[in-house]
Amino acid sequence: MNDIVVARDAFSAPFYDGAAAGQLMLRGCARCDRRWAPATRSCTACGAELEWVRGRPAGVIVSWTIDPAGPEPVISAVVELEDGPWLPGRLADAPPELVSGKLAVVVTFEYPNRQGLGERVPVFRPRD
Repeated sequence: MNDIVVARDAFSAPFYDGAAAGQLMLRGCARCDRRWAPATRSCTACGAELEWVRGRPAGVIVSWTIDPAGPEPVISAVVELEDGPWLPGRLADAPPELVSGKLAVVVTFEYPNRQGLGERVPVFRPRD
């Protein structure tokens, strides 16, 4: 795993605070009760301002790539969360032959660098 730097700013702070506490934070619309990806600023359905809400940390893989370079393959996936939005991230603890569309996963959180420094980020794992 390469060392990655994740930049926190005033907008993303609630997302990273949630990740540090093991909680998936999404953007929610109080007007139409839809959930959106963390970077979304306003509801694309009704135009309302969004607030940070706790999301359900589970979903299914809808797309993936496997990078076979290195000592272990790195699997990147896009997951459709149970709450609706799609979220990209790394798939861990899954052999490449297990990966398929609709593979059920849960969201966990890890530091993206070897030293355990910086912000925790979502990582997907197969659901038991």
